[in-house]
Amino acid sequence: MTRPVDIFTVIGRPASGKGTFTAAMNLWGSQRYVPLSVGDLARNEVDRGSAIGIRYKETILGHGEPDETLAETIEKLVFDKLSEALVQGKGAVLDGYPKTVEQCKALDAFIEKNKLQGRVAFVLLEIEEQEAILRMTSRTTCQKCGKIYSAQVLSNQCTELGCDGIVSKRSDHGLKAPEARIKGYDKKIEPVLEYYKNKNSLHKIDTNGTFDVCAEKFREFYLQHQKV
Repeated sequence: MTRPVDIFTVIGRPASGKGTFTAAMNLWGSQRYVPLSVGDLARNEVDRGSAIGIRYKETILGHGEPDETLAETIEKLVFDKLSEALVQGKGAVLDGYPKTVEQCKALDAFIEKNKLQGRVAFVLLEIEEQEAILRMTSRTTCQKCGKIYSAQVLSNQCTELGCDGIVSKRSDHGLKAPEARIKGYDKKIEPVLEYYKNKNSLHKIDTNGTFDVCAEKFREFYLQHQKV
């Protein structure tokens, strides 16, 4: 008897294909995986006007750094959602966590506590800087549901079922912003990459190709991780 991996932890530069990876896992996993984007979870709290959301807006969205209390609160939010998925007999695709070595250790503790050893795949999506910049400057986003398009849709209106949002470029997709985002990400994520490289648990997938090429790589990766 075989079981798919319970949690895919996805690490990668902006525009490396993390959203595509999540969609692919659900396509072949029959909607088994709950998408858990830390950014989306936090933005939901911002939209709700919760205490977490207000603090997140003042720090992260204000280009600051989270204090220890906020970091712990976001961590609890992530693990609560992971626990909910597992209780429901589902898995999850974790995007945006961990981003620090401390978070890596916290995730290790969660894995041990829930007896998930061997049921978690740590994935690094590798993309060249120039390719990431090209994707970031050409893609557009629905301002209502957040769906990302690789190019501007003709009507400027989201095509997602039930959504009538306006599709436009994000304000931070200028020529300089993508480079700054990538360099900042690389600097912050390097200790995390070293952590998983030292544990020999990081699976690398080249995502410099087209959507179809990347999707096929994701499919092969998914099939390889159906067995313990």
